[in-house]
Amino acid sequence: MIIINCIDKAALRGDTFSFNSGEGTSVTWKARVFLFIGFAFMAGGLAGSVSVLCIKYLLQGYGETFNFWGICNVVQNTAIMTSAAILWVAQNTESEYHYSFAI
Repeated sequence: MIIINCIDKAALRGDTFSFNSGEGTSVTWKARVFLFIGFAFMAGGLAGSVSVLCIKYLLQGYGETFNFWGICNVVQNTAIMTSAAILWVAQNTESEYHYSFAI
C-alpha cells in the first residue's frame, strides 16, 4: 500500500521506455516498474493469504472456529488491496481546486 501511494501519476505519463533520454535517465519507466512491483507485492500477499487459508485451516480440519481466522485474513488482504487502489486514484486525480495547508 505504501509503495503504490508513493507514486505520482505525473511521473507515469510518458511515451517512452528508453533507459537514457537526452537529459539523463527517464523517470517514467522507473515509476512504472515501481508501480508494477507494488501491485505485485499486493497480489502476492493476497495469494499467500488464500494459500494459508487452504493449507492451514481448510485441509487440516480444525473446525469452523479456526476457519474463520483464515477467512478474515483473506478479507483483510482484499480490503487493503482495494483501499490502496482507491486511495491512489483519489489522491492523484487532478482537479481545478488546489488546497494549501501550509502555515
